Amino acid sequence: LASVLRDQEHAEQLLNKEKRSVSVEARAKLADEVIDGMVSRNAENPEAYLARYRYRNQYRLPGAESDLEAALKHGPEHLGTLLVAAAHARREAERSEGGRGPADRTRVQYEKARDLYTRAIKVAFADGRAYLGLGEVHMALGQMDRAVEVWRQALAQVDKESIDLNLRL
Repeated sequence: LASVLRDQEHAEQLLNKEKRSVSVEARAKLADEVIDGMVSRNAENPEAYLARYRYRNQYRLPGAESDLEAALKHGPEHLGTLLVAAAHARREAERSEGGRGPADRTRVQYEKARDLYTRAIKVAFADGRAYLGLGEVHMALGQMDRAVEVWRQALAQVDKESIDLNLRL
């Protein structure tokens, strides 16, 4: 609903039967209230914070990182949270690296991604997504042998026919 409110001009018709114009700002405010209400009603659920994290990222709104931290707090062993947080750390490392950011910040973000992917593997060793990400992190850190080792482990644990894993190898 929040995305519909932000994205669709026709949301006015849902909100206003008198066909008066509803401003973009008013729709955005209502959308934010919808998503914030969903989080407040599900304050212990990491999925709620992940939903708001994605929403805030999509619309470039502040607070996305704090939502990710809250999701990790409420779901430290939640696979979806670990995968999203690891991917976020990887993007931050790539952004820092691509913008010629400080090498130590880049390394810290890659190490954070590595740790999160490793936790995700422990939570769901039969899910290949964490292995793929972990291998990519090792590649970015220049650890090709370790990346290959991770992907081979994944083939044995997850699916020897995995196209994604075999392509990387």
